[in-house]
Amino acid sequence: MKVLFVTLPGIHDFATYNSMPWDINRLPPIGVISLMSYLHSKGHGVQLIDCSEKIYTSRSNNYIQHIFDAIDSFHPDVIGINMLSQGFKYAKAVAREVKNRYPDLFIIAGGVHPSVEPELTLLQISELDAVCVGPGEEPMLELLDGTLPSQIPGIMAWGYEHRFVKRDPVMDIDRYPFPNYSLVNHKYYSAWSAGGSQFGWLSRNLYAMTSRSCSNVCKFCACEWSKPLRMHSPEYVVEMVRYLSSFDIDSLAFFDDSIANDNQRIHEICALLIKNRLGRLRWTAAIRAPQAKSDLLRHMKEAGCYYLSVGCESGSDRILKLLAKGSSVELNRKALRAIHEAGLAASASFMIGVPTETEEEVIETLRFMNEMNFLHVKGIGCFRPLPGSPFYSDFVQRGVIDRNRIDWENLGNFSTISDNNMSNISDKRLRDLFAIGYEISKYVIAAHPDVIKKCPKEIVDTLQREGRLRVFSTENNRPVAMDSPS
Repeated sequence: MKVLFVTLPGIHDFATYNSMPWDINRLPPIGVISLMSYLHSKGHGVQLIDCSEKIYTSRSNNYIQHIFDAIDSFHPDVIGINMLSQGFKYAKAVAREVKNRYPDLFIIAGGVHPSVEPELTLLQISELDAVCVGPGEEPMLELLDGTLPSQIPGIMAWGYEHRFVKRDPVMDIDRYPFPNYSLVNHKYYSAWSAGGSQFGWLSRNLYAMTSRSCSNVCKFCACEWSKPLRMHSPEYVVEMVRYLSSFDIDSLAFFDDSIANDNQRIHEICALLIKNRLGRLRWTAAIRAPQAKSDLLRHMKEAGCYYLSVGCESGSDRILKLLAKGSSVELNRKALRAIHEAGLAASASFMIGVPTETEEEVIETLRFMNEMNFLHVKGIGCFRPLPGSPFYSDFVQRGVIDRNRIDWENLGNFSTISDNNMSNISDKRLRDLFAIGYEISKYVIAAHPDVIKKCPKEIVDTLQREGRLRVFSTENNRPVAMDSPS
């Protein structure tokens, strides 16, 4: 059988065709690509319509037409919509338009939003035939192999909600193939990007994952649906890196919630990368502050890592405890400095507007951001009670928010304050504080000297003329930003 996967546009995608090619976000949908790779390996036909890509490459916001064109040429049996909460209205539009024009096509939605709110998703998007709850590999394989949707654990079919059976996730994820980028337009994702997909780095890169889910239970995080934590073996990871290095890229971005959930495993991965001389392909990852030990950071650098991101969230210990971060302001400070001392670039993400947060606590966060002047990126967003997070579940249960009246798009837009401001700060003042944080968080584009030599001169000249480019090097084993590629 054939399945056409659709990844939805974001609110910022509709103006990208006015941007320079290297300034757009080229984030590949790694989860969907992994699912496609598995189904393809089992003999089924797969195709992807990435609406963000199509909007940019066609210079048109009419993403629905691209879906129609793909259906007419590919003749799929199933349409699979990958869905985040912030993409709800686009998912509804796709389902409505496709069902109106192709009434016999089976439409199923998967991803975070349907996994945490399956019945509500079916109720609010009546054109859907089913939703996939949790990992999609096995349920989708059974669907394409001909099993009735109502009889597949992990799939909630329209009209058979009462028959739904939860499916336990596969723990041995080494059974799944590497993400097969040959199935998609990989040249689009690996084209030169000045920060859109690499968070402030000029590079050609692709994404991969060495694990699924996370070991922590932060109250604001929606990853509970994806638990338990499952990890690829070190041998699998290294062979995956070898495979991905065959593409025309300079670096890999590991998209794990944290790459160091198992200390011994990440040390083994680094040792194998070094042994197999794969550390020459640079890579980036995220890490939790308690995991940022000096010996591990040095080993990661030797194995090719050049950039680590840490979710610091707040400059207030009370807020960190409220968020169940398992960290402290001092531990975050030490972790960021340890990354810097190891000769790696560091970034940190923060949020404001947390429930019960005071103005002074937000100011503590802004001070902490300002203090960490060596950070390459300081990302800031406004708190959201994301569906699937402990905060969301608690607020729904207590009637603080009404699931049936939520503006899902606003709920997923971290660049504005929430419709449900639950801090102890007025909306106006919170907006003012966020504007200050946004100014603190502004960053320039960084690049390694050897990357500059390979990058098209037009890109380098433009970025330097705009004053946005800094060349990253190491001096006394500490990262420094130089004004020019001298």
